[in-house]
Amino acid sequence: MTEVYDSFQQLFINKVAPLKKENPDWLRVDGAVSGGNRGVFAYFMYAGKKWRINSDTHILQLEKAYQDLEQGNTPFQVKRSGDGRENLELRKELASHPKHLYIYAVGN
Repeated sequence: MTEVYDSFQQLFINKVAPLKKENPDWLRVDGAVSGGNRGVFAYFMYAGKKWRINSDTHILQLEKAYQDLEQGNTPFQVKRSGDGRENLELRKELASHPKHLYIYAVGN
């Protein structure tokens, strides 16, 4: 089972930042350049819920969220899909692309 980080910041510092340092040319956390990958990259707690990040998420989107959190802001907004699942999206001001960030609530 993949570790569950206590916060998004903890996940970023311990998993995303080292991945980026080791693989500076990667766009996505799985190293691929295209195609879907619904495999779990990591779990973290946020807003009282457990969330999973899919492996086709772009590193830049995670960096934007982390930088915004470090500035004392709330980068995420909770959205509900047509089937009722909750997902996190970047605030409109941060999102340069509506996709490339695949974070879903676990267990809803």
